[in-house]
Amino acid sequence: MANNYIAECLTKFRALPREIQEAVGGFEALKTIQGLEETHRIKLGLMVILVAIGELKMEEIEDYLMEKYNFGKWEAQEINEILQQSIFEPALEVALATMPLAGQSGRDLSLPEQKKILTDLFRERLKEVLTGDGELVQEVNDMIFDILGREMGDENKMFEKDLEKILYLNQEKLTSQSINIDGRPLEPTVANWLRDFINRNGTAFFSNLVLSQYLANSENGNRLNQGEKMLLGKLLVLYRNLKFFPDNLTNLPRNQWEIIPISRHKSEPIASAGAAAGGSRAVPQEEPSPAWQGLSAIEKKALMEEESSRK
Repeated sequence: MANNYIAECLTKFRALPREIQEAVGGFEALKTIQGLEETHRIKLGLMVILVAIGELKMEEIEDYLMEKYNFGKWEAQEINEILQQSIFEPALEVALATMPLAGQSGRDLSLPEQKKILTDLFRERLKEVLTGDGELVQEVNDMIFDILGREMGDENKMFEKDLEKILYLNQEKLTSQSINIDGRPLEPTVANWLRDFINRNGTAFFSNLVLSQYLANSENGNRLNQGEKMLLGKLLVLYRNLKFFPDNLTNLPRNQWEIIPISRHKSEPIASAGAAAGGSRAVPQEEPSPAWQGLSAIEKKALMEEESSRK
């Protein structure tokens, strides 16, 4: 459990407009944060939240980093410049843009932006998402469910179908070798892999057994190495979760829903987020601690940092 100070900080963060929370803790921001963390072997989640709520001033970031991590001036300055350009300056622009609209729903204001981010990801950066860190994938899933779970008009009700259509047209290369479809070698794009799977298995709901047999026994699937089979399996689970939403998730608690499958363990089966053969369409997962339910990825990161610092 977080101490009172951390709990108060998270409460203040959740009280910020949704657009600002997304600007400092959304998919793109988390990519930047995690890149800096890996490069410099530091933890930045809590610091970013402190800046967002005004507990730490932006001009104090370099001193904070030098004191906390014993960095020299140049290294602290380099980290600060990346944070400013990639996270805090865009967040400030969002804050200034939304100030005149105070009183309107944050969800309503962020809906077009959320849709644009998701559309771009599904069209041009899907492989990056499928191979991404679990926290980043969860952030994308949360964004999808935030849109799908609203009281929406017909346009928004069809958003999952729009994403599905984008999958059928996606020209990203998913694997390394060409694949054979109708006797012709074609590029191993997302669109072509889905086309090959549908040609062999149709468009009806499919079980994990069908998925596994395709990966192991089909002409194209059989030629993949294990890593590419795992990646293709994730794509097919994503396709199934999106195409058959919400029927395939109705037996799961809301906090266990996934559209894009999240790799939690190296030994996790390829088709973990869908239906077992002949059984339920949803595979139960470990129930998260109640204290962590409903938190965004950046909040979870801050809590993990605080808990690890007390060990």
